[in-house]
Amino acid sequence: MSKISNGQYLIDENLTKFQWTTESTINSFNIGGFKEIGLSKLGAVPDSIKKDCSIWTFTENKIKIQKYSSKNGIESDDIVCSYKYKNGELLIYHFAEDSAIWKYDVGIISSGNFILLIRKKE
Repeated sequence: MSKISNGQYLIDENLTKFQWTTESTINSFNIGGFKEIGLSKLGAVPDSIKKDCSIWTFTENKIKIQKYSSKNGIESDDIVCSYKYKNGELLIYHFAEDSAIWKYDVGIISSGNFILLIRKKE
């Protein structure tokens, strides 16, 4: 059994309560190519964001990833993936032509305001 930090417990409790942003523009074609993804808790409404990014919204078992443009706002194309978070590990299930499962270790900084997803080797 792996040891879980207090920050990882905070993520488990807060993952679905907030939207998260990443400076990376993530789409269906590149989602599996990131070795690290930094997610920051969105503390304001998306319209206040001044640069392009991706917005992640977690529900009980789905992640919706939307492209945000500082000029146009949220764009209609979004990715919906299933996920499971347990014991400091996030599994993302992407069902498409190239269905895949990506495993990430979850590192926490700033008491749950920032999540660093570090891709595990296959």
